[in-house]
Amino acid sequence: MEGKAMSKRVKAKGLLKLKFYCELCSKQCRDENGFKCHTTSDSHLRQMQLFGENPDKFIEEYSQKFEDSFLGHLKQSHGFSRVAATVVYNEYISDPYHVHMNATKWLSLTEFVVYLGETGKCKVDKTHSCGGSGWFITYHNDKSKRFKSKLMEEHKHDKEIAKQINRATSVAVPIPMEIEIEKSVDCELPDKHKKIAFRFGLAPPRRKETNKMKGKEDSEEVKDTKNNRKAYWLCEGIVVKVISKVWEEKGLYNKKGVVKKVLDNYIGEIQMLDTDTHNDHIVRINQDQLQTVLPHISGLVRIVNGSYCGCNARLLDVDTFNFCAKVQLDKCIYQGRVLHKVAYEDICKLAV
Repeated sequence: MEGKAMSKRVKAKGLLKLKFYCELCSKQCRDENGFKCHTTSDSHLRQMQLFGENPDKFIEEYSQKFEDSFLGHLKQSHGFSRVAATVVYNEYISDPYHVHMNATKWLSLTEFVVYLGETGKCKVDKTHSCGGSGWFITYHNDKSKRFKSKLMEEHKHDKEIAKQINRATSVAVPIPMEIEIEKSVDCELPDKHKKIAFRFGLAPPRRKETNKMKGKEDSEEVKDTKNNRKAYWLCEGIVVKVISKVWEEKGLYNKKGVVKKVLDNYIGEIQMLDTDTHNDHIVRINQDQLQTVLPHISGLVRIVNGSYCGCNARLLDVDTFNFCAKVQLDKCIYQGRVLHKVAYEDICKLAV
């Protein structure tokens, strides 16, 4: 083997400079001259032309690949233990075929770690010590835990309702009779032969029967909740928020608007509220790119999915730990009924 070929193999083993790497073509060049020749090649120019037509699509794909591979390495190498973010990142970039961060929407590792904490994909904390400060992350599969706990709670609820129904159907309810003795005003009877009067009557209804009826109503309510769930939730007159970055260029990202009309159950005509444009500016947005909005406490909401769908209610309390709310139905046939643990995505603020 010649010395030149041997030196090429030695160079290819280690990591080369990032500024000589082309993410679009997945091409690593050794020096500035090779990178310059690559950027003038036809294949690279074709890739740049495709990138120029839709840059957001490419950046979003690279960001998703980077996030998936980073979390996969964190879960496989460190499991659910707390570890420094820089340690995980240095291990991740040791792979020569990894997705580089400069091709994603995050400008720094700190910004990416903050994103993981905001989306709930990792537990993130920052330490301040004498030796310095740093970000620490802990991988946790919160979705599976929440899903399992929800299934267990529903199963337990169904078993309790079935027990109440069996108890109600198996026990025969006898009609109780009461015997009341009419007493005279005086404690002693003046005549030994005086007759004592009896009065027969029906006893008042027992509370156990009302409890059984409530159990049946609760079981029917749980069944209605499961049967009434739909894949779509948009309806007219509610306030929604744009959460898709596709609308960032138009200045609509993280902006709120009122649903004026619903097309084909999934597309809404939104009149934007807090934008620089005119108030009559209406755009059509899919419900996957929207999010429900919660008002302040005692504000009016509309139930958009599940049981009591379409009813108006008043927000009483918010449980930020379980991502649910407590509401009281208003202006409907169930007015005054309080619903506990209603999911955020099932209620939405009403436009005033």
